[in-house]
Amino acid sequence: MLELNNIKKGFTNGKSQKLIFNEFNMKINNDDFIIILGNNGSGKSTLLNLIAGFIFPEDGSIHLNGMNIMNQPAYVRSKYMSYIHQIRENNLLSKATLIEIYMLAKDNNIAYFSNRYRSKCKKELIELLGKYNIGMENRIDEQLCNLSGGEHQIFTLILITQLAKKRIESKILLLDEHTAHLDPSSSERVMSFTDKLIKEFNYTAIMVSHSLQLAEEYGNRIIALDHGEIIYDKMFDKPNKLLDRSLLWG
Repeated sequence: MLELNNIKKGFTNGKSQKLIFNEFNMKINNDDFIIILGNNGSGKSTLLNLIAGFIFPEDGSIHLNGMNIMNQPAYVRSKYMSYIHQIRENNLLSKATLIEIYMLAKDNNIAYFSNRYRSKCKKELIELLGKYNIGMENRIDEQLCNLSGGEHQIFTLILITQLAKKRIESKILLLDEHTAHLDPSSSERVMSFTDKLIKEFNYTAIMVSHSLQLAEEYGNRIIALDHGEIIYDKMFDKPNKLLDRSLLWG
């Protein structure tokens, strides 16, 4: 379980300070797939950044399975959680090839130009991409920037989930509007693949979105934020739920 207790977080803009969260509380159960909705400025991305350790609260605590992780930086928390950005260039090295990214992500202590290691990783990556039948197994020597937006996010998801499964601590997936800059067809493909991997690896997932449609189709819990407060929090037993939209934004 992930718990945020009495969180206070604000940002300074010139001489003024904007308070985002004040005595904010939230509990995230293991295996939750939460969709977080809200207007711009409601605190959605700030919440993910607090959980990931990119920013720190002025007060309160963050506990993961009883362990206080509030003062742990992002690189330490990466043992327990993975983060996918909406701006895909922030996820991986866009000028590197797929095989180079895989090699570095898998073990950056191995000699990078070892032909033996490269051949072994090529075989692994071809088999891995072929497993999901997404048409990338013949493109592992291409630069990541040559992939479409949807392909980029799918490769990021595969890389994170496949490598993180070896670390039993890593069970939380944070998704910051990772379909935001995709066309509708690509967005649906990425979301369907996201849902598949969350179920396959039994992740606890927290996804920020502006899309009511995605919230109706995916996840088992929907939370809406407004000015740093939870105004809607409901569990669902199955997808294709119909939201009472008036409860979200009146």
